[in-house]
Amino acid sequence: MPAGNRAPLLSDLANLYALKALRLAPDAVGRADYFARANSMFATATTSDPANPQPWIQWVLGLFYEARYAEAWDKVAAARDRGHAMPEPVLGALRAKHPEPGR
Repeated sequence: MPAGNRAPLLSDLANLYALKALRLAPDAVGRADYFARANSMFATATTSDPANPQPWIQWVLGLFYEARYAEAWDKVAAARDRGHAMPEPVLGALRAKHPEPGR
């Protein structure tokens, strides 16, 4: 696989794990494992290609699905530090759940 494809593909796979976890009942066996696997893949994707905004955006959404809003804001800040813009609908949904730090 070309190196330039690794981060987006890994991020897409991580997103599928996060969505699978989201669709399970909060107390379902395996739900936490799906989220943990997704977060590990997002971390690898953002480390392997920090200049690619897709993994950052999807990681924010994955943390949002997991109701880890403060950590989602940390990823928004990390993405912004790298010059990435976050889509306004993502930010709006996150703001509705947890205020943006420093604003």
